[in-house]
Amino acid sequence: MTCVYRLTLPLLLLIFPALLLAVIVDIDDTDTRIVYTGSWNPTGQYEAGNNTDQYDNTATLCREVGGTASLVFIGTSVTVFCTRGPVGQHLENTSYSLDSGPVSLWTDNDTINSIQWKTTCYSSGDVPYGEHNITITNYGDWFFLDYIQIVTPNPPSGSSSSSEDSSSWSSSSASPLLSMSMPSASTSLTIDASSQATLSSGDLLPATTSSVPLSTGAKVGIAIGATALLMAFCTIFLLLYRRKECSVSDTAQPFQPSFSDVPFDQSSNAKMRTRYTSFASSTLRRDNRSSIVPAQSSIVRSTAADCKG
Repeated sequence: MTCVYRLTLPLLLLIFPALLLAVIVDIDDTDTRIVYTGSWNPTGQYEAGNNTDQYDNTATLCREVGGTASLVFIGTSVTVFCTRGPVGQHLENTSYSLDSGPVSLWTDNDTINSIQWKTTCYSSGDVPYGEHNITITNYGDWFFLDYIQIVTPNPPSGSSSSSEDSSSWSSSSASPLLSMSMPSASTSLTIDASSQATLSSGDLLPATTSSVPLSTGAKVGIAIGATALLMAFCTIFLLLYRRKECSVSDTAQPFQPSFSDVPFDQSSNAKMRTRYTSFASSTLRRDNRSSIVPAQSSIVRSTAADCKG
């Protein structure tokens, strides 16, 4: 039983670091991997001046019923974050479908007293590792998409996923800088007290390339992954050492001497036989002497009788 306990602890230590190898990847609304259909407009200047409360200081607005945004990713979970606004009471109604499966609805028409940043609109929970497709459909008056968060663990051993497909979507966690090409537009948004908005877009400028630093989540994930890998090597070494120690202790048996292991003295055996023989001979002589004495007595008596007669 002691060996079982010694082996169980290293196994738990080996499994636990595997859970820490997951990397969180944040995909901004301006990322070209998000495919928009319908009327979606970037709102980098949501209020007067740039705000830093949104991820990467951007959000994409949809006011068209039926407008969709979809993303193909490889991972084990997906979470969608949005910005709630403008101030006032509006119908916010969006649906979310993972891999064309059941639809999840997010609806809210409460009065918004102040802009709410990085609001969780949808979370898939844990799903099997592999390629998935998340589709967002707008049915409300206002919907600001901020960013989509993906959990991307290391692919399991024997996975048939293509390394090219994996690198195409997780490049933000694999390289220090993420380069993306996005058409920029001159956009302004005006909101009055009656919650009416007017959007105006200028001519699209030529595509530009911008460099965005690696997200904090990705940095933390990489650091945790390296630490977990080191722990895994140490755990394997400890496991092999414990297994060797247990195998030695299990095979040890108590010493049980046999009769063949006791030395036998032939001379002592001969002496014992001699003593036994001499004892038997002396006993026999005593027995014979006692039988002879009565015979002699009978002869004497017969001789005396003859003399009297």
